[in-house]
Amino acid sequence: MIDRVLIIDDNTGLLELSKEVLEGHNYNVLIADNGISGIALFESCYVTVSCVICDIDLPDITGFEVVKKLRSIDSKVPILIWSGNDDKLALMQQNGYHTLPKPFRVHVFVNAVESIKRETFLP
Repeated sequence: MIDRVLIIDDNTGLLELSKEVLEGHNYNVLIADNGISGIALFESCYVTVSCVICDIDLPDITGFEVVKKLRSIDSKVPILIWSGNDDKLALMQQNGYHTLPKPFRVHVFVNAVESIKRETFLP
């Protein structure tokens, strides 16, 4: 079975590049360019999603709000938070989330996804 990853980010260039990279590593990738559409997409197929990658700074709602809503739908889905804002990433890390600072190297990104897809949210 191919793992399915949902990526939520308003940077369409990063979405497309990340999708291409993960598909090259045999992932099925869904993308959403804002929080509301990401939540709706997750609601429609959460049982098949292996992990979610979400930016903190989204144009419509915050990544914090997205994560809270995703957790209300599926409390165990692994979530990787990425951002260029170190303070916000530190806050998410303190709350038990896996984080990835932007910018990042491709191999670091792939390794982070490989690592979190095997886990469930514990806090």
